[in-house]
Amino acid sequence: MAPVAGFLAIVIGFGFSILAVRLIGLSRKQGKSFIFSTGIFNYGFFAFPVGEALFGEAFVGKLIIFNLGVEIAIWTVGVMILIGGTPSWRRLVNPPAVAIVLAAVLTAVGGRAGLPSFVFEIVDALAACAIPVGLLLIGGSVLDLLREKKGGTGLRVEAGAVAVRLMLVPAVFMTIVALAPFPHELSWLREVLVVQAAMPAGVFAIVIVKSYDGDTGIALRTILATFAGCLITMPAWLSLGLRMLSVK
Repeated sequence: MAPVAGFLAIVIGFGFSILAVRLIGLSRKQGKSFIFSTGIFNYGFFAFPVGEALFGEAFVGKLIIFNLGVEIAIWTVGVMILIGGTPSWRRLVNPPAVAIVLAAVLTAVGGRAGLPSFVFEIVDALAACAIPVGLLLIGGSVLDLLREKKGGTGLRVEAGAVAVRLMLVPAVFMTIVALAPFPHELSWLREVLVVQAAMPAGVFAIVIVKSYDGDTGIALRTILATFAGCLITMPAWLSLGLRMLSVK
């Protein structure tokens, strides 16, 4: 259920982004990049520290399971949006998805006790590097993109991204938190949805857009606009979500 929820959360974002593209008027290439980058929330870099601060260290493991569905949606539906065509099962076999599945299997058979200690020393060292290396990879091309001209879209891209990512999608997530019947053993999904509702666009999207020859300028503008806007909307959505959770 948790990975399914993650998958559907991304699909909801893609759906609203498709509607926004029709309203703001973008070219085909620009539209694909807008849909992809706006449809994905920041499910790692921001979500992990925010979720851990609000709900404790155990929240991170739950969020990772939710993120398995997010990864599947990105590498199937998301890639299909960028390049066209039908989803391929081969796209499910990517490093993040494989790592999460292996971790879940290992947890089921005893966790760290199931492997020699030196294996986890290597894993811990690599994990400590993951976010810094990811940020360096993302930041490597940002300066050149910032120097490029915006083109003839004015601020429609930024306005559309803020409306979808910071207003419409969070409103849907909060409605689900308030009204949907969650099984008792999956009640923590409400916490995940509260955190993800407050997130800006996923910053790693710019790397994927570039890899599939998309419009990286559009991707960067959606990311920067939602990063700036979330300084206002993130506290508001988190406050509302925490009040809903306290009532539950």
